[in-house]
Amino acid sequence: MADQRKCENDSVPALRFEGFSDPWEQRRLGELGSARSGVGFPNAEQGGGEGTPFYKVSDMNLEGNELQLRQANNYVTDEQIERKRWKPINEVPAMFFAKVGAAVLLNRKRLVDEPFLLDNNTMAYSFDRQLWDVAFGRILFDGLDLTSLVQVGALPSYNASDVESMEVTIPLRIEEQSRIGLFFQKLDSLITLHQRKVDKLKTVKQSLLEKMFPREGENVPEIRFEGFTDPWEQRKVHEVLSIVVRSVDLKDDEEYQLITVKRRNEGIVQRTRAVGKDILVKNYQEILAGDFVISKRQLVHGGNGLVPEHLARSIVSNEYLVIVGNKDISTNFWALISRTAGMYRQYFLSSFGVDIEKLVFDVDDWRKRLIVLPQIEEQRQMESLFAKLDSLITLHQRELEILKNLKQACLEKMFV
Repeated sequence: MADQRKCENDSVPALRFEGFSDPWEQRRLGELGSARSGVGFPNAEQGGGEGTPFYKVSDMNLEGNELQLRQANNYVTDEQIERKRWKPINEVPAMFFAKVGAAVLLNRKRLVDEPFLLDNNTMAYSFDRQLWDVAFGRILFDGLDLTSLVQVGALPSYNASDVESMEVTIPLRIEEQSRIGLFFQKLDSLITLHQRKVDKLKTVKQSLLEKMFPREGENVPEIRFEGFTDPWEQRKVHEVLSIVVRSVDLKDDEEYQLITVKRRNEGIVQRTRAVGKDILVKNYQEILAGDFVISKRQLVHGGNGLVPEHLARSIVSNEYLVIVGNKDISTNFWALISRTAGMYRQYFLSSFGVDIEKLVFDVDDWRKRLIVLPQIEEQRQMESLFAKLDSLITLHQRELEILKNLKQACLEKMFV
């Protein structure tokens, strides 16, 4: 009797819409639809701009295709379909996903709701419309771990029978599926909206970084604030920036906040807290809010960042340089310069080594290099603009993270 109760509880989600109480039932995907692999797509047949879409894995990366495939890089005509004896998948809606190669491990899926063809590196699972609500089917299928089907071998892969043998637990009442599907459809739309806002704001920021700083060899930017016309002044790095060292004598019984710098322009993060006696390397230095920290071994990949207020009085190892500006340049403005393509080139030219992943920064060489600077008033205007952009980006990123966490919590509670 206990086992029976346990089985029944396992068939009921923790959270569901009012009016639904029937237990969900376990089915194999092959009982609820069918899977089908793609076909070869010769290069000579590719490049068409109209007709039936012929999807490849790369189409999942196109803007607008984040949840559903709405456009393709290749279309084929009826003449091509007849000549090559291709059989479009007319049983839609269907889920599209990779079936072979490294793309399999990404576990990405996309909904398709119009007839289509797909290449032989991909597969589609067609829903039986009498048994599935499409929106519900998409969200459930999106949560399936297809990587669990990967066969042992040099190249990750699985076949249609593997997919059809997977078991899922679903409500058989379409009405309940529809309520769940609509809920997640709205949630995904909000997530996509905020993600696009973040991406667009980052694109705007990058564009401004390129246009509001002079190109290499020039001393006037392409665009600037009204009222500023003077050419920027050329200076050597060591004339306007100083390297500071605030050595820390680690106490065995005190706790310290250790800081690291992420790569790819992600900035400074708190790594961990540790008691002095547990810190093996003792040559650390203190950093303050407004310092600029540079990694000696990652900076060609973006290993630098400005220390925020909440991480003040933390410590970093001697693998980092701590930089501050003088009266001619604020450290905040230097943080902007450090994100430009020209400065990354300077970093690279001032590094040495045989492997780009292991380049070591030559500080003395870098300090002799030239940069161009506007007057401090123009610096402040630019700092203010980019600070507002960063605030907007952070705001939408936080909202995006909240929505993603909400979706994950609902997925755990509303599915069996």
